[in-house]
Amino acid sequence: MSKQNIIKDGTEEFFQILRKDKRAWGKFYLEDYVNVWKDFFDAYFEIMALSDDEIEDRLMNYERPFLESLRMYLKPSSKRLIKGRLAKRLSGLLKGEKPDFTIFFFCGLAKKGLVEMRIDGKRTIGVDVCWYWKESKFKDMNENIIEIITSTVQG
Repeated sequence: MSKQNIIKDGTEEFFQILRKDKRAWGKFYLEDYVNVWKDFFDAYFEIMALSDDEIEDRLMNYERPFLESLRMYLKPSSKRLIKGRLAKRLSGLLKGEKPDFTIFFFCGLAKKGLVEMRIDGKRTIGVDVCWYWKESKFKDMNENIIEIITSTVQG
């Protein structure tokens, strides 16, 4: 199992928001970031029942230091470690079976840590790193991902 096949990272594009004036964050999020991962965000916004106005309001509640600290925490070496540990756990869990899911790390609106959906018929588990950072629960993230996967596999 290759972690590149099932673990996708949509966080890096988001942090370009820090190059923008805060008044332009909503436009950047909706027009630039969301369009890179359009299929995912179409499903996410529908599940979370978010209007464009609510999206912009939630973005404006973020402060630059909060996002800067998250960006620093998610530097490439940290992301490799997080994803590597998750891939190792998944490999043990799957025992050579082909996974029926994708895990997508993204910067959402801190409304919920994990969001499960189907995209093009494939099970996708969205992991909102902003929620985990805001709630100080990064240490629980990989375990929460394993739990949501196994709850459906075993349930």
